[in-house]
Amino acid sequence: MNLEVHSVTRKRNRVEKEGNLDSSRNNNFQMDSLNKLTETISSFADKVDRFMARDQGCWKLIKEIPDLTDSTRFKVLELLNTRAKKIDFMEMSSEERSKWIAFQLT
Repeated sequence: MNLEVHSVTRKRNRVEKEGNLDSSRNNNFQMDSLNKLTETISSFADKVDRFMARDQGCWKLIKEIPDLTDSTRFKVLELLNTRAKKIDFMEMSSEERSKWIAFQLT
């Protein structure tokens, strides 16, 4: 009498096969999301760097205005407390900047 047990190879069912497809789709989605996040962070870092450079530009412009004491320069820098104000200040002509400072300090 032969009591050997034959090993039976079982086919994978559809759910198992689709599970593998879903996991590869999920991995692709995660990689795409990670790439987008990396690009967004990089873009944000570039914008912060440009903004910081712009802040230094305001100080340079303030120092170029004649007849301002150091305390007046510091007050002007303090008045430029928003990004919009800094952008507007940088777009003004030298004469407009002087008038703006006089207006703000009176």
